Amino acid sequence: MMNKIYFEIPKVCPICGQPTAVNESEQLYCTNPDCEGKFLNKIDHFCGKKGLDIKGLSKATLNKLIDKGWINSFRDIFLLKEHAADWKQLPGFGTKSVEKILSAIEAARHTTLAAFISAIGIPLIGRTVAEDIVKNGITSFEDLVNKSKEHFNFSTFNGFGPEKTAAIWAYDFSAAEEVIVFLDFCSEKKSVAQLGESKLAGLSICVTGSLTKFKNREEIKEFIERNGGRFVTTISAKTSCLINNNINSSSSKNVSAKKYGIPIFTEEQFISNYSLIF
Repeated sequence: MMNKIYFEIPKVCPICGQPTAVNESEQLYCTNPDCEGKFLNKIDHFCGKKGLDIKGLSKATLNKLIDKGWINSFRDIFLLKEHAADWKQLPGFGTKSVEKILSAIEAARHTTLAAFISAIGIPLIGRTVAEDIVKNGITSFEDLVNKSKEHFNFSTFNGFGPEKTAAIWAYDFSAAEEVIVFLDFCSEKKSVAQLGESKLAGLSICVTGSLTKFKNREEIKEFIERNGGRFVTTISAKTSCLINNNINSSSSKNVSAKKYGIPIFTEEQFISNYSLIF
């Protein structure tokens, strides 16, 4: 028989020292709405893949910028360019890395309503649920806020229950409303390419071999299509380029690419050659 292990539930938050509590889902949380730990996680979610997906703004980087006093709310993300000169002088950064992040922030201004709803961190409202909200007829962020204030019954939406509805009603939208002025919402079906970032428009791109920057084929396929390109699985005379980290490979796709005079790029060269934001 296994011995049971008991431990005492922390009564105070280790970050801010304020009281903790356990919610109905038996999750331990800090009761201090201004807890620095909560804020870092909130900003990290806002900038992360489940939010606006701003490349380069890792949790470690955000923590440093928060410590500098440059980030105190969602809106400050879009004002970081005002600190560019000082930022480039911080240890671990430099002109190239800072400018890359600032470019990613600029690109993140063009987003979808669902991505933004997911980004602001309403409890129980992740990306899939946010997309369902939009599909069910929420036409703008203002519409969502107004419906929340009016205590609209979101339970009428398929898949919604009283918990999600209560979470939307209880959410403080004030910080999120300050960000709207910086954003350009596009249709859920519009891509970055359709917003003028079509750097790969008209190009057919094939990929072979193992990847290092991208997690898998699906991720690089999405990246190519998001930038206006066409992902193809075979080499032909019409193929624009082949991505292969082993340029000297004797694979059939490499051989075919050389036969047709098609340029072969590593992932790094591909991103650099077309001035893409990764």
